[in-house]
Amino acid sequence: MKYCVECGSDDVKATQVDMIMMEEYADHDIDSDPIIVLPCGHFYGIESLDGHFELHKAYEKSVTTGEYVTTKSLFRSGISDRPMKCPECRAPISLVRRYGRVLNFKSLQVLERKHMVYLRNTMVELSRRETKDVKTLLKLRKEIETSPMRLVQDACRSLQSAESVEIPGTSSSLFLQWLKMTARVCSDKATDVNSPHYSMAIGFFLEGIDVATATKSWWSCALFRIAYVKFLWRFMSSSDSKSVLWTHLDWVISMMPDAEEDHMKKQIAIARHLKEQIANSVNLREVVAAMDGGYSGNNGASGHWYECTNGHPYYIGECGRAMQTSFCIECGEEIGGSSHRLLGSNQAWRGLEN
Repeated sequence: MKYCVECGSDDVKATQVDMIMMEEYADHDIDSDPIIVLPCGHFYGIESLDGHFELHKAYEKSVTTGEYVTTKSLFRSGISDRPMKCPECRAPISLVRRYGRVLNFKSLQVLERKHMVYLRNTMVELSRRETKDVKTLLKLRKEIETSPMRLVQDACRSLQSAESVEIPGTSSSLFLQWLKMTARVCSDKATDVNSPHYSMAIGFFLEGIDVATATKSWWSCALFRIAYVKFLWRFMSSSDSKSVLWTHLDWVISMMPDAEEDHMKKQIAIARHLKEQIANSVNLREVVAAMDGGYSGNNGASGHWYECTNGHPYYIGECGRAMQTSFCIECGEEIGGSSHRLLGSNQAWRGLEN
């Protein structure tokens, strides 16, 4: 017999065990409802504790016998990572064999959450660094892909049941953030098509497109495609086929889902403008070559290329030293300098380093 501590009613569900106590131990039928003693010393019938632990979410019950016969997916169960406590004294519950699967899952969920907090903090710290090391980023990828639950599976790999251990997928939002950062870093470091950073950047751009498509992250997919087109265009000549560029830009312009959303419309406008720029202008590399005398066969002009604080290139002719300030035509930031001194926010352009 069970009754509610608050109201005395005997019409109480098993899930309300935190308000349930035994009326008399002598009145309890331990054959039909065995007793489990918790680590704190308090004891309850299995029926009540099963409800307290929401065991029905972790196991499938037989309709005929009422016994738990098979496991359910814990990741789709809705079981929270909230610690289990004794209904009587609120002491934490652990090491109860019957509920080991639920208790271990809760513990691993807590570790997973702490792991995600660490990764996000690391990403924020890396994003703030002026210079980013590719090796550091690649090491971080391993940490993103190696969660505490995956480590448990690896530790159990020699066991027969290891393959049945459920493993959560890598956080798509965090992984996409990592891919964006790494693709951008490799893109900035790429000096020519033979540079190892060139092929790495392409690989990360394409992987980002695939991951964003698979997870239906359409805004990220548009960002990756536009950035990929800009990257490829840097190293193309006007005679190269632009079909791959049109493929990605046309997807953003006419095939991207959720195109009516405001943030999507912005990406569509950017893609249209970029397509028009590419179609109506010669390649920047060829402009540089011409201005440096690459087509005339002489020793080249004495001007130099620089970039604004946002990385947009501009050219200073004659001696190539800054004598006046102006504004970047791309973003409006201040460029140039005075008395042969470049503004501190500007630097030599890295886009065409050889």
